[in-house]
Amino acid sequence: MCGIYGHFNPGGADSALIERMAFRLAHRGPDGSGAYHSGALAFGAGRLAIIDLTAGVQPIFNETSTVAVVFNGEIYNYQPLRAELERAGHTFTTNTDTEVIVHGYEQWGIGVLEHLRGMFALGIWDEPRQQLLLSRDRLGEKPLYYTALAHGEFLFASEAKALFEHPGVRRAVNDTALPCFLLLGYVPPPQTLFAGIEKLAPGEYLIVNRDGLRRALYWQPVMDAAHAPDYPEAVRMVRQALTEAVEMQMMSDVPIGAFLSGGVDSTTIVALMQQVSSHPVQTFTVGFEASPGSKEDTKFNVDSRYAELAVRRLGTYHHTITMRQDERLCELLPHLIYATDEPMSMPTIIQTAYVSALARHNGIPVLLTGEAGDELFFGYNHYRTDRVLDRYLRLPAVLRERVLTP
Repeated sequence: MCGIYGHFNPGGADSALIERMAFRLAHRGPDGSGAYHSGALAFGAGRLAIIDLTAGVQPIFNETSTVAVVFNGEIYNYQPLRAELERAGHTFTTNTDTEVIVHGYEQWGIGVLEHLRGMFALGIWDEPRQQLLLSRDRLGEKPLYYTALAHGEFLFASEAKALFEHPGVRRAVNDTALPCFLLLGYVPPPQTLFAGIEKLAPGEYLIVNRDGLRRALYWQPVMDAAHAPDYPEAVRMVRQALTEAVEMQMMSDVPIGAFLSGGVDSTTIVALMQQVSSHPVQTFTVGFEASPGSKEDTKFNVDSRYAELAVRRLGTYHHTITMRQDERLCELLPHLIYATDEPMSMPTIIQTAYVSALARHNGIPVLLTGEAGDELFFGYNHYRTDRVLDRYLRLPAVLRERVLTP
């Protein structure tokens, strides 16, 4: 992951503040960082290098240095975009996916966002217009926090903790967002659990200039039930979309591995990776310390057992880490809480941290994983419960209250 951060102030941006923000986010950019300061704006980025490892650090500029971009993420269709922009007369100085964003902005303005296929949080500074454009990918894979202060001052960063480097950002709980977290397990955008700090929503952009802020969506999902394909065609379309997505995300100048839980989603992705890879894919699983055959082993090591079955079938180069019941977990928890910025209701973040560390220890900085399969295809038990409850509530109240409920 990379980290981006910035300070907009009509009275002059603060370079020293940017340096403090960069230090706070240094863990997101182990391969170097860079910054740019021009009057009302100072911004920068820390880089985890994935494509064009020799390209140097961000920001990256257009040919005349009038447009600059800081970027966290990866653009999977950058090669065809680059070819299209070169045909339109743009000159590239790196082989990074980042540079297509700045030339794409020159070519299409805000419309560049609709051309990008990938995961991203980005900031584009338009010097002639004195305008900052911030945006987040369609499904919100990459985070972006911001706060607006007095006299037109504005801050943004990949993590909320960097915003507190400004003395004017107070440390307080957002009381209106707390019920959302207790009910849903997360806080919907634009709110966060920090008073005065907001976050961009998935598929949203924000324009910042001397006139203030303007926020809008550039994409939102639409369900077209009237033109739904039949089942065999739907299967073909899902398989094609998954295959294309995996192939695009295998594009990298560093080794890529995969989380493998043995579930349908991660196993599917590993199988597709193996099809397009010339060598065994490196896969990673987390297990729990328990006596073989014990109640704890049966309950908590399901992922490990199914992952082993997938490994034997697919022929991956597999790694497993075992979480032990000792004080090391207690030592890890404060670091995880600090890293997540906002509270997280999913305890699996602990396993994710362990297996990510295992991958990094084995020289794998990028991992693919299955995510949202159960959400898209209604695989969790509570979806069935919702369906039964809906039918139950359709019954006459007298029947429910006097017969069924008792």
